[in-house]
Amino acid sequence: MERSVPELVGGAVCLDIANSVDGRVLAVPEDHLRSYADVVDRVVRAGGLAADEGDALLARAAATPDAAAELVRARDLRESVFAVFHLPDAVLIR
Repeated sequence: MERSVPELVGGAVCLDIANSVDGRVLAVPEDHLRSYADVVDRVVRAGGLAADEGDALLARAAATPDAAAELVRARDLRESVFAVFHLPDAVLIR
């Protein structure tokens, strides 16, 4: 089965990364950042990198033994950005 690529609607690269988990309230949310290639693809599609820059990052990652750590860092950054913009119970400052 082919994986669907979600539409990017954040309007900014950081928000499109923060929105890379669907169904956060579900028992098993769907994480769209399953690999470093997914991170690069999302940033390219959001306009944060040109396609050739994304290709260069993927080539460098393939030659780097600890490239998997970048996925962990990207997910950690995603959660930090999500926490900044997430408003539980719609609490707004007036």
